[in-house]
Amino acid sequence: FAEVLLCGGPEGKPVSGAMRSFLIAEGVPAERIRLETTSDSTRANAVEAARLLADSPAGERLLLTSDYHMLRAQ
Repeated sequence: FAEVLLCGGPEGKPVSGAMRSFLIAEGVPAERIRLETTSDSTRANAVEAARLLADSPAGERLLLTSDYHMLRAQ
């Protein structure tokens, strides 16, 4: 994948920031990681992610989340 979009709530919440740090530690280039930090619900994550991805080149996309969130996230 050309880029990774991490969704995880407002700036300061550890979710997206912690995952970003993990991905960088695993070798993903920092410039390929985007953060969505404005939403506070699954629906808001989806709306904001769609907006952020609208300017990305078309191609394969993968949704990765926990089994608990998958039905709502789809």
